Amino acid sequence: MQPKHHSSQLSIWSVLFITLAAIILFLMFMPVGYSHTGAYKTVLLSKLRQINTSASIYCSDFDGLYPAASGMPAVRVVMNPYIKNSNLFEPASRYSPPAQFNFNLAGVSEKLPPYPGTTQTNPESVAVFYAPFWGETRGVAAVFVDGHHKFFREERWNEFAPSLSGQFDRKGVKLWPADYLQAQDPLK
Repeated sequence: MQPKHHSSQLSIWSVLFITLAAIILFLMFMPVGYSHTGAYKTVLLSKLRQINTSASIYCSDFDGLYPAASGMPAVRVVMNPYIKNSNLFEPASRYSPPAQFNFNLAGVSEKLPPYPGTTQTNPESVAVFYAPFWGETRGVAAVFVDGHHKFFREERWNEFAPSLSGQFDRKGVKLWPADYLQAQDPLK
């Protein structure tokens, strides 16, 4: 009787074993792609904090007033001399749009005088700059008048939304139009 020759083809068991091993490896390493979203949130909060520091320096040079702008191009132009890194207003990652200014504060003193007929607002409850975040953990990052920053998860949006709705007395300060000096925007 002749000995059996083993063919070079894979048996059904070896194919099954290789497939199972590939599935296990895939499941083990799949979450690695999402681990970067925490780092992106940290970068976003850091950028917002740096922008707020620049806004504080701007305020000290302009009698304590926030930029009297009605659009982000104008905010970027007037704050450019106070910002070391021109990428601060750019998105922190693919998970977030550029930072936004709370335009209720445009032309308002950083001491937050309330609009006539309204009550005094607590500085730790008013956002100056904010940016939504659409990573694995959806929400919004914000930096507040008193300098602290915080990330609000999507389900806690109702805690953040009031920080954008205050009315403050501009005391006659006129706002620049949204496209003011847009052609001179050095960050574009």
